[in-house]
Amino acid sequence: MFAEKKKYVSNIFRFSTKRAYCQVQYPRWHLVLVLVRAREYIRLIRIETRKLHEERARLRKDLRINQECREAVMQGVEAKALEIEGLKKKNGKGQASLQATKEELRLLQGQLAQSRDQLEEAMRRPVTRTVATLSEVGQKPQLVAASTQTG
Repeated sequence: MFAEKKKYVSNIFRFSTKRAYCQVQYPRWHLVLVLVRAREYIRLIRIETRKLHEERARLRKDLRINQECREAVMQGVEAKALEIEGLKKKNGKGQASLQATKEELRLLQGQLAQSRDQLEEAMRRPVTRTVATLSEVGQKPQLVAASTQTG
């Protein structure tokens, strides 16, 4: 039996250990099995590598698209920020204008109230009528009636 196994030995693999140089003999069927497994492993590695390359290409494409979207969004955000700044400036000018208009309105309302008071006071005073003759031209007017006008 041992002699029978010896005729299937195809090669001698040598490997080193720390102390001695050993020889290991493997049968031919074992070598074929190792080669088949190695080829299958290499094929699986190639398939996995191809999948990884496809994934990398897809991720690069997604990254490029995301960067383009981010740039577009940032441009939109910057445009909106500039627009908001412009609106704030306009709002500030508008607020100043509104404040000035309010002050002017207060002044006009004060003048209107003062005019009303003067008008009411004038309406409460008695009306003086003068009949001027040539002889009285240089004299003061006389009080004719003490009635008030109603309006």
